[in-house]
Amino acid sequence: MSGRVAERALTDAEQEELDGLFSLALGYLPVSSQANPAFLIGALHLLIEEFRAGRLREVPPDDLAAYGGVVWGDELCRLQGWQWCYLTLDSGLEGAAVVTPDRSLAVMPVHMVYRWLSRPQAPNECQPLFDRMSRPPEQAPAPGGYLLVG
Repeated sequence: MSGRVAERALTDAEQEELDGLFSLALGYLPVSSQANPAFLIGALHLLIEEFRAGRLREVPPDDLAAYGGVVWGDELCRLQGWQWCYLTLDSGLEGAAVVTPDRSLAVMPVHMVYRWLSRPQAPNECQPLFDRMSRPPEQAPAPGGYLLVG
């Protein structure tokens, strides 16, 4: 990522909000919080497809993006040891993000899930991207580079 990135730790209130969003997400996913990450992400992928097909309109897209983004980010943290933080990009984009311990990669999962929900003509990359992120990168990005993925 070119440009400046500002990172700060999540506040206790922000962490509590993420925890609450994860719990709300489980109400829409037919799996438990202890399920294998692949099952949770697979269920999220299908939920996104349901929304994009117009079969899940009782949930506002902003809410569904928050629920799904927190699940996606939490599972990457659980599986790969990534960490939640708050990022502000020089473009003005800001929000909760998950980053690798060396800060080489970053994902803003709520923003990412919102894009998948709001662009039904584009591919739903929920499961494929998670699968790619679950493997070591072919070429390791520079530590501290905050390469934004997704």
